[in-house]
Amino acid sequence: MDIRLDRHRTCSGKSLFRILRRLFCVLPTVETWSTGIPNSFTIEEKNYFITHIIIQRTFISLLLFLVFLHVVKSCSVYNQWRVRRKKRLPLTIETGKPVLLYFWTSHCAQCKPQERQIEQAQNFLRQSGKTLKVQKLNALEEQTLAKYMHVMTVPTTVLLNSQGDATTWNPGLTHADTIIKQYLALQ
Repeated sequence: MDIRLDRHRTCSGKSLFRILRRLFCVLPTVETWSTGIPNSFTIEEKNYFITHIIIQRTFISLLLFLVFLHVVKSCSVYNQWRVRRKKRLPLTIETGKPVLLYFWTSHCAQCKPQERQIEQAQNFLRQSGKTLKVQKLNALEEQTLAKYMHVMTVPTTVLLNSQGDATTWNPGLTHADTIIKQYLALQ
């Protein structure tokens, strides 16, 4: 599939990034556009033709951007589905109430701030009459469980519902507001 940019260049559909870069960054000048316009056209017709090209490019770039957003959203939905379709956790994790699994290691730089965020979330929920149980797990000592939960980085928090199914998976530093929203979504 080739997208015609002007009479001198075409852009193969190999890369969405390359197409967007050509559409937004390497736009030919009006003089380049007008070289393909017959000399018999009046100035008004030339201006109409150039405006038509600009509208076409804007529409194409908008469509490509929407396709890009759809692909990104599909990847996010797939990751959430992958977490949810996993089997239940091993019996080492208590079920019956929502549990936040917190994977950490001793050499992790972001784990201390993550602990503070978890404490803030627990305090906020405690003030509103709810309890968030947190199970702190060393990812190096609990490697089997870490692999099972697809922990690639620390800190990682995984929120389990009352049946023991993983509902959210947060790699990296997660703010207290996010943890609270995810917990309240289970209620």
